[in-house]
Parts: sequence; structure tokens; C-alpha cells
Amino acid sequence: MASHALADGEEMVVEVHPHWASIGWSIVIGSVVAVGDVVAIVTFTDVPVALRYLLLAVLIGSLGWVGARWLARRATTVTLTTLRLVEQSGVLRRTTREMRLDRVNEISTSLPILGRMLGFGDLMVDMGGERGVTTINWLPHPAAVSGLMTEQMSAYVRGSMGQHGGVSGHEGATGPLPGSAGDCSLPGAARAGDADTPPYGVFGTRDLTVQAGGGMAGRATAGRRTVGDRILELENLRKMGVVTEEEFQAKKAQLLQQL
Repeated sequence: MASHALADGEEMVVEVHPHWASIGWSIVIGSVVAVGDVVAIVTFTDVPVALRYLLLAVLIGSLGWVGARWLARRATTVTLTTLRLVEQSGVLRRTTREMRLDRVNEISTSLPILGRMLGFGDLMVDMGGERGVTTINWLPHPAAVSGLMTEQMSAYVRGSMGQHGGVSGHEGATGPLPGSAGDCSLPGAARAGDADTPPYGVFGTRDLTVQAGGGMAGRATAGRRTVGDRILELENLRKMGVVTEEEFQAKKAQLLQQL
């Protein structure tokens, strides 16, 4: 993904192409057809000219098929940033699938037997009610990509609970995720915002009131949440392991001071 396509504050973590095994069968079939045509043309000198041209056309077609599959693979990229997971494909017509990390409910991987040997598999990203499960096939080392996604999502939650007390309701829904693309280290402090607003959850714990209300009305509704509601949200994050016990106690003490 080109650098100009990144949002402000967004950094690229990793970018990969589909595994070479995704074009494996085309290489095998194309090679067999090519070798067979060459042997037939060279060995049988009394083959009619029309048949020779036919065999030559089949040879060119098989090589073209392999070349097209290779080009399609090179044109397909899966990019993980500090904010999104983006899949782009297509040579003449580009198609883009984008998944915001702060809206991911669950990540899972599937590796066939051959994939375990060669290092490829499928990555399944559960986006909940927005689009269900999105599957990315032929991904190299899907477990490693899944681990990087988890690190970026955890960095977002920890960053939102930094010394500024979290991000505001507006920026929490649209702002970039904190985190470094180079070493996946945790950010120092989150964006300055409403200190009363708890972090937007990563695993299905976002403020559904804001999504349902939308606009200024949605944010006004979110602002009427009590301190107890915010502490319950933090408790849910702690139970899921997204927030540590120390982070939970620190944020809880901060919220209790407002009573």
C-alpha cells in the first residue's frame, strides 16, 4: 500500500503477497503442457503444419496462463498498519477490503497439512455484525500476522488509558491507533481528550450507544454514562485480558475521584 494512502499518524507494520503456492497448480499444469508440446513438435517431424501451429498456440496459452497467475499474485497485497488490515487485489481493476483493528471481535487461523509444511494458511477476521467473518486465503505465516494484529490492538487499548485518561468519544471512533510499526512498542500517551471516557474496546466492547445514535445526538447520549458504567466496561476488558490488573486499578481510581 502506497505511503500516501496512510492516514495521519498511521504507520505500516507489515505488507505481504499471497504465498507462491497460490499459483502452484498453474505452474505444474503449464509446465507439463509446455514440455509435452515441445517434445511433440521436435520429435514428430511429419506432423501437419496446422497441428504444429495448434500445439504452438497451446504452448503460448499455457505460458500466458502461468504469467497471468503470477501477475495477479504480485498485484495482491495484504497490509497491516497501526490502524487497519487492508487487502488489495486486481491488475486492471483494483479491489480493496479494509478492516479497522478497533472493530475486530476475533482473529483465527487455519493451516492445511501442506500449509504447515510450506508456511501458508487462511486468516479469519470476525467483524461482528458489520460484515461477519472475512477470510484472507493463501496468507504467508498467518499465525505471525495474527500476533502482530493482536499487538496493535493491545497497543490501542493501553494507549487510550495513558496519562491523559483516554481518548474522546469522537476521536476514539475515527482517530488512528497508537503503536510503532517498527518494533510494535507501546505509545507514550494517547490523544488528549475527555478524561472521563473509557477506552473503546477492541473485542466487541465499543460504545454501542454512539453507533446507534450517530452524530451529535449519539455523542450526547454517550456523555450521560455514569462512572459505574465506565468501571463496568473496564472490568469487562480486564476479564478478557486486554487490560492488566494494574491498568484497571489505576483507571478505576481515576474515575472514582470524580464522584
